Amino acid sequence: KEIDKERGVILEEYNMYQDTPMYQIGWDFEKLIFGDQPIGRDQIGTKKLINSVTQQQFQDYQKQLYTPDNTVIALVGDFENEKAFSLIQKYFQMPTSKKSLEFKAYQQAKNQQKLHIIKKQTEQAHLVMGFNSLSNKDPQKWALKLLATALGGNMSSRMFLNVREAEGLCYYIHTDADMYSDCGTFATRAGVDVTRAQDAIDAIKKQYKQVAEKGISQAELDKSKSYLKGKMQLKLEDSESYAHFLARQSLILNEVQTPDQIKKEIDKVSLNQVNKLAKQIIDLEQLYVSVIGPYTQSELKI
Repeated sequence: KEIDKERGVILEEYNMYQDTPMYQIGWDFEKLIFGDQPIGRDQIGTKKLINSVTQQQFQDYQKQLYTPDNTVIALVGDFENEKAFSLIQKYFQMPTSKKSLEFKAYQQAKNQQKLHIIKKQTEQAHLVMGFNSLSNKDPQKWALKLLATALGGNMSSRMFLNVREAEGLCYYIHTDADMYSDCGTFATRAGVDVTRAQDAIDAIKKQYKQVAEKGISQAELDKSKSYLKGKMQLKLEDSESYAHFLARQSLILNEVQTPDQIKKEIDKVSLNQVNKLAKQIIDLEQLYVSVIGPYTQSELKI
């Protein structure tokens, strides 16, 4: 009964995402760049799956995934250690069975399609343009984060100043490096004027080309380091965010670094390292573009 009741809720959530291109475009891009494997699929699933999944399938999945060896509990706040651990042992009694769900290694998709357009009548076109990139375990991950920050991470970045401010092509624009356990993307997302989508694509490509060929300046790198460290510090003032920060590192990276250790890692990144990485990651021949807007597949070019 509870599962059937929840189906309607999840279907409405699915419909909400379909009606919100700003959210949906990110998943469309991952589907394009990663292909038909788990990392390339929407987490919410398909309507067919939501309507057909059974109680037994839920229970089997729970037994496979929610096991002690795949669980991390992170505590942040004003508590007594002894009492806290006593409560954890009391309330987190879990079966001792070993994890039976094996995570398949990522295989880079052999997808020849680089441009994917969903035709939809929207007031604003939404697009994501980017590349295959580094995993969360790559030693150069902080260099990549700094490159993303300089290119489109804040209001003083190249994408914001040139594509938004100078040319007035978009309302929002942001570049980020999304890194997972064995793969990642380096991409720019934007909400653009529907009559100037091709201009926006060309302008973003221009910024990619410039940074790949000439790199960023020392001043841009220094500013990006300050921004990245400051942003992390502000975020970790919230206890829930700090707990997530610790648990995620433990679960995905199998190690936990303190904020101070991460700041030192960021400070160690050199300009040469960032600019060398830009040449490596930004290859316009391997550019993937996903668009939602009132266009057919032949109306836009990359």
